[in-house]
Amino acid sequence: MAETKPNSERIDSQHGAYRGYIPNEQLATQTIARMLAEIEGCSPLDVGPLADDIDTDALNKLVAQNTDEDFRITFSIDGYTAEVAGDRSVVLTPR
Repeated sequence: MAETKPNSERIDSQHGAYRGYIPNEQLATQTIARMLAEIEGCSPLDVGPLADDIDTDALNKLVAQNTDEDFRITFSIDGYTAEVAGDRSVVLTPR
């Protein structure tokens, strides 16, 4: 049986920040929804619609098209500040 790897890991216990990585076969918004669900201890289906906070199509396109190390996009979502980088890393920090 294959070991299941978590979508996120706590990287800053003082501020509650979590880091995850967007797999090549996954959209940025899918990873963010899974990370939020894991952090909140619920199903990804129980996470509020991301489209209520951001333009999900635009975010997915930006992340797919920008692999430059200097690329960063930061936005607020579901009580967190999210930063997505060109290396496909995601950091969620509670606001």
